[in-house]
Amino acid sequence: MGCCFCVLLLLSQRLVVDYGVIIALTLPEHYRLERFLHFWLFTGNLALKNDSNNGRLRCTPLNILVVEDDSVISTFVSDGLKEHGYGVTQCQSAEEAMDEVVIDPFDLAIVDIMLPGMNGLDLVKNLRGQGVTFPILFLSARKTVEDKVSGLRIGGDDYLTKPFSFNELLARVEVLLRRNPSSQTTVTEQLSFHGLSFDPSRKLAWRGDRKLSLQPREMVLLEFFLRNRERVISRTQIMEHVWDYQFDPQTNVVDVLVCRLRSKIDKDEPVKLLHTIRGMGYVLRAGE
Repeated sequence: MGCCFCVLLLLSQRLVVDYGVIIALTLPEHYRLERFLHFWLFTGNLALKNDSNNGRLRCTPLNILVVEDDSVISTFVSDGLKEHGYGVTQCQSAEEAMDEVVIDPFDLAIVDIMLPGMNGLDLVKNLRGQGVTFPILFLSARKTVEDKVSGLRIGGDDYLTKPFSFNELLARVEVLLRRNPSSQTTVTEQLSFHGLSFDPSRKLAWRGDRKLSLQPREMVLLEFFLRNRERVISRTQIMEHVWDYQFDPQTNVVDVLVCRLRSKIDKDEPVKLLHTIRGMGYVLRAGE
């Protein structure tokens, strides 16, 4: 099976790797190819799809949030995960992690319990209370049965005590990700409106001939607007669609995200597409 896969890759001549922005790798580049094969064949942490539009292979790395205030442990864990092909975001506090979850989607979180300020247990309790469903693995020096039971009951999916083996941590991460349906990708049609185009399957966006560099949540929001073009969309609708859980209605996360997207799609364009409808929400339409 592995040999056949290698032959197919060599015949295809190109790979496409999705890190929020598609990167095309031209073969032969043996080092890159070997690393790709290692990630996919041996770690199983990449979602591999055949792009029906151009016959190229596309894989999406899974995104992991590491919440650990000990910089040595955080770097050790993050570097190891990156070596196995994962995307990693590091946070040193629960408050920082809450902000990151608002901005970007994650497939899994590794959380230390003894954090400065809000502890890891309260962080997970808050996340679950807001409807966050991705798997969470506690990584803690607390070793009693009561500590483990408390962590699991409050919303953790697994609990690993320090000191730990990275191989065991990696194995637990792989098991949790296999259970998480949100890591699956889907292939859909290309969406277009007045020169603004988005390909959901390849995660590529353009305004005319200009390629847009978008973050994951910006892509989700852009797709939402394109599927509801010329309709006014409320802030609540955006919250529920983009984040899939509720926030304090006074928060400005929607305004910040829309502003970021608008600056990218309407920058230097004579015809503006993304408009604010005061007191109602936002609309994607040509002109005022």
